[in-house]
Amino acid sequence: MEVLVGETCCPVIASAVRSDICDTYMITIQEAAQSLYYQTLGLQRRRAINRIARKRRPEISRFFRMQEKLVLAALKERSHLFSESFQKLTENSTQFTLTNWLLAWDEIEAGTNAELHSTLAKVEADGLIKGASTTIADVGTANIAFDLSNPRAVAWFSEHAGSVKYIKGIQTTTQNQIKTILTHSIDTGQSYNKTAKIISEKFTGFSRQRAQTIAVHESAQAFESGGYLAEQQMIDAGLVLEKAWRDSGDELVTPECQENSDAGWLPFDGVFPSGHLHPPRFPGCRCWHITRRVPK
Repeated sequence: MEVLVGETCCPVIASAVRSDICDTYMITIQEAAQSLYYQTLGLQRRRAINRIARKRRPEISRFFRMQEKLVLAALKERSHLFSESFQKLTENSTQFTLTNWLLAWDEIEAGTNAELHSTLAKVEADGLIKGASTTIADVGTANIAFDLSNPRAVAWFSEHAGSVKYIKGIQTTTQNQIKTILTHSIDTGQSYNKTAKIISEKFTGFSRQRAQTIAVHESAQAFESGGYLAEQQMIDAGLVLEKAWRDSGDELVTPECQENSDAGWLPFDGVFPSGHLHPPRFPGCRCWHITRRVPK
């Protein structure tokens, strides 16, 4: 019995595998090597992204700890609203109390936006440069140079880096979670000390889990974008490229990411079924994109 791998006879494998399975799973050595190569690329890129995230996560954690101090200071100024004696405020008073808190939060948010922008920009700068240099090395174009002064990098930072929408999303998530705690405190007549303790615990979670999620997402977004910008520069230099979406191949892959992977090779300026030019598709997405040269 023989197993054919492309044109190659493999009698050692043949002795252990039935011929009908061989017919079903016949692949070429070239295809197997290519698949292994792309999986290796994905692993290397994920490691690079995680290194950036580990480097910058402490700075994001420090931001949340700094914001915690501001929130608790504002809360302390209103500690008289958290008297042990009251059970529940009237409907009008409850609204007034929360409105006062939201006004205080607006000041905190406005005062911390610049720090959050600066913190995220450092993550994005690391990711953009590493993604570009990795892609240049993978494609093998030694004559391509890319740094933060590159016009494409400047344009990307102008549009995406620490974007107003993304920063607003982070701040709004914090605001809503603190508001939920305060609403419960008001409705149940909870003391100031207990409320402050719960808020402090919430910020401890922010400085750990949320900081990690933000660091990884920002690193991945910038890394993939840096690679994509470098590839655009290669096209300007005369290369013809096509791209494909790759996923981690496990049960956590979303249907949308799987559909993108199943789309196969697309022209470089093509859009994947999800509407994206390249990964990540969402915070926590572990996908990456690959490119290859197309003979002219």
